[in-house]
Amino acid sequence: MPVTLRSKTLQKDGETLTSDGRSTPAKQEVHLITGGGGFAGFCLGRRLAGQGHRVILADVNEPLWDLTNNMEFVKVGMNG
Repeated sequence: MPVTLRSKTLQKDGETLTSDGRSTPAKQEVHLITGGGGFAGFCLGRRLAGQGHRVILADVNEPLWDLTNNMEFVKVGMNG
């Protein structure tokens, strides 16, 4: 089941600075979607990106579909 979390950000001079040092417009929300390589997670991410939000998809499997603007994919794994 996909989960969306809002990232912690700092605002400076009308821009938002994310934890990885990127700056985005202050009103753009950033969403991290776990399970983003699957159909439901990817569709949620595409919808949010289409609304102008920055989306980070995280999953063990890469998505089968092309990423749109404002989307990026991070491959994650579980060790245990």
